[in-house]
Amino acid sequence: MVAAFALGAEAVQIGTAFLACDESGASAQHRAALFGRNGAYTDLTKTFTGGLARAIRNRLMDELETANLTVLPYPIQAHTGGQHHGL
Repeated sequence: MVAAFALGAEAVQIGTAFLACDESGASAQHRAALFGRNGAYTDLTKTFTGGLARAIRNRLMDELETANLTVLPYPIQAHTGGQHHGL
């Protein structure tokens, strides 16, 4: 954050950092994964909810992104229980 502000940024977004806090509601398993060896391998995806989100890269993410399925826009995808259409 200090570097971003020093370079002239007016704001920074650090959403993923807040997941490590108890107040985030993330499970202990999820918080542990953030600090595990795969925690450094994150990517942006719309596959889960239709909204752009950062996720730890995993097999499910890879398979959904390469399956050429239609991901509905947020919030519709989120309200379908994450079901992908075209299966």
